[in-house]
Amino acid sequence: MIFYLDDYRLIQTKDTAEIANGDLAIFVDDKKIDYELKLVDNNLEILLKEDYKENLKVYFNGTNYPILPRFITHTRRFEEEYRIDLKQLGSFYNKEKTIFRLWSPLSLKAYVVLNDKEYKMDYLSGGLYELVIEGDFDLSLYHYKVLRDKYYEFNDPFSILNKDNNNSYVIDINKLLSERIHPEDYKNISIYETSVRDFSSDKNVSFKYPKKFLGLIEEGLKLDGQEVGFDYLKGLGISHLQLMPVFSFDLDSSDYNWGYNPTSFNSLENSYFVSENPYEQLNEFILMINTLHKNNIRVNLDVVYNHVYRVNEFNLEKMLPYYFFRYKDGKIGNASYCGNETRSEAYFLHEYLKLLCKRFVKLFDIDGLRFDIMGILDIDTINDIKQTCKSIKPDFLIYGEGWDMGDILIDSKKAMMANCKELKNVAFFNDVFRNTLRGRDINDADAYLLGKTELKENVKNLLSGSLNMGFDLNQSINYVECHDNFTLYDKLSRYDIDIINVTKLALALTILSRGLPFIHSGIEFLRTKKGIDNSYNCDDDINLIDWQRKNKYIEVSEYFKALLRLRKSLNYYFNDDLQVEFIDYYEVLIYKVENLYIFINPCIFKHIYVDGNEYEIIFNTNGFTKIVTDGINIDAFSIVVAYKR
Repeated sequence: MIFYLDDYRLIQTKDTAEIANGDLAIFVDDKKIDYELKLVDNNLEILLKEDYKENLKVYFNGTNYPILPRFITHTRRFEEEYRIDLKQLGSFYNKEKTIFRLWSPLSLKAYVVLNDKEYKMDYLSGGLYELVIEGDFDLSLYHYKVLRDKYYEFNDPFSILNKDNNNSYVIDINKLLSERIHPEDYKNISIYETSVRDFSSDKNVSFKYPKKFLGLIEEGLKLDGQEVGFDYLKGLGISHLQLMPVFSFDLDSSDYNWGYNPTSFNSLENSYFVSENPYEQLNEFILMINTLHKNNIRVNLDVVYNHVYRVNEFNLEKMLPYYFFRYKDGKIGNASYCGNETRSEAYFLHEYLKLLCKRFVKLFDIDGLRFDIMGILDIDTINDIKQTCKSIKPDFLIYGEGWDMGDILIDSKKAMMANCKELKNVAFFNDVFRNTLRGRDINDADAYLLGKTELKENVKNLLSGSLNMGFDLNQSINYVECHDNFTLYDKLSRYDIDIINVTKLALALTILSRGLPFIHSGIEFLRTKKGIDNSYNCDDDINLIDWQRKNKYIEVSEYFKALLRLRKSLNYYFNDDLQVEFIDYYEVLIYKVENLYIFINPCIFKHIYVDGNEYEIIFNTNGFTKIVTDGINIDAFSIVVAYKR
């Protein structure tokens, strides 16, 4: 029999039939108190006459049953009583002493277990516990232990680095690399997504540090005489590298998951380190970012704040149960389809995520955040994180998946695409762009890239920045492939079609559309996952970057590089003050901005465009060129870029 404290005057239980026929008594300390019973939706509500939250006891038929705090943590009064400044939480080291502070409302006692020795913490107020221990505890291991209905032990949600799911390190941040490299200013944005593990898993390449942070920045690697790995990456000309999740996640033999199953929000993933020394580990990550910055590549981190791997094992849940997750009708929400959804609108979680994001900018010098299933999070949290990060770096990027998922958080509060007007300077993955160009699934032939020219009116909106969806010009993340779902190559290989030229056309439309171009690593050399549409639970042989394909399809990767240079050279034409016009010419769609013309041919037939004017062609299916002509040849599945003279 279980009783839950769901408000200051409300105890609930589902064991209704038994209680109706038994002897129920409620005590505060040794004093029996009055109550009323009410049956609501198969729950028995025990309504108290006064406010209580401590020292409550339930006796039923003479047996004492525990009362577990539950949804009392979702009340406004609870938020007000336990509201504190989160900057004071965590471990704070100096050579003479270390201060430990923990927030754990509803815990009766709290301890720091430091180097396997237990120290009782002092309770201050507002759920705050503190302990000051004299001595030098640099790199000591510690965790917290709290007593409620039983003892719970967990690592520090505010630590700089955890050893594992059980212990954190005492860290002196003054021992971290302080060097900061400032990349050159960029003319426009291009985002390239990769996984630390996928990037250096190919055994055909002699990576010294495969599947590690340092493997991402290894120089001098070649395969069959061609540059691969970091040397290839830095030659692309991208402005931002998006790293798939790099914070602690469950990595077992059953699921690959790329990091989308977080076990903590605050600590870097241990499997990506080379060294065993905590300071060297943190510095490996900082060195990776510095090296990317030195090569004018900014770094965006993919963060997963909408759900956790296992609720009961998560440090925040052990610190304060029920508070950090959404519930409906007594059941945990599942908007993420991963078993739970976080309650970002709660004060502490809102402030916690903001604090962590600020730390990542200050400590690691990151340049942007991509939010996994951002639509589950609330608007205020995303806007506050944006404001916090942009106050440090004005050009900081904030973007995410703005899908409408779940029904617990009301629609007007969701950080989803439909609310883009409430999320200024926040960008969204544009699935309309993806679905229009390539189709919704692997067998869907209703795709512009497959010659469905009837979709050209939709394509006009996409090329213009999808303003018809309510976006500002730079709120649309334009993409045809990301880590989710099948690759473009795997789709195209199901059709009798020129895969190379269709891929080049897909890249051209992505790069030259208004908005922010997003490229999944390897699409530019026809990346394959062997037809698997969602490879989250597949291993390296499916998910790795196959560098042999880069050499095999070098024509496409070189074309991709040229497209990025072209976008930079045409930066003026992406100005939101300029008007976009379109001309229909048979199957060809002509995208016009002032005297710039982009001819788009998505069908199997070659076209020749003649209007009596002379044009200077600067780019075609072969890349950069310089041809003055009065007749423009537009090959099948290709673009031509020209100036009208």
